[in-house]
Amino acid sequence: MQYWWLGEITYSLAAGAAKIAICLFLLRVVFQKVYKWIIYITMSIAITYSIFFLLVVVLQCLPPSYYWDQNQSGHCSNPDLIVGTSVAYGVVCMATDFTIGTIPIFIVRHLQMNTRTKLAVTGVLAMATVFVLLTSIDS
Repeated sequence: MQYWWLGEITYSLAAGAAKIAICLFLLRVVFQKVYKWIIYITMSIAITYSIFFLLVVVLQCLPPSYYWDQNQSGHCSNPDLIVGTSVAYGVVCMATDFTIGTIPIFIVRHLQMNTRTKLAVTGVLAMATVFVLLTSIDS
């Protein structure tokens, strides 16, 4: 159970860091203000909810060691709260991943290059997002 608890913490940190990295990369290639704002908003939502989920996971049992060792005094939060928070985190992750994955389509759409090259560039830009989305679905 201790490894499960650590895995939840690690996943929250890794998913948040991956989204930040992808958003920072996209900010370097975006020139229109509307897309920059969308990326900033998506990044702030992802960071905020990752931190919120991290706090819920860490503080779901007090002391935290009570999560894996119930032979001590302590208590845990209502399991419905944890399940609801986890489902909400999954929805937020998928929404932010979808947003980050579709932004390259709009970025490349206005570039002056042939359609084949645009498709290739869009695919490369969205590749990391597909990976992050698949890991979000897996958990």
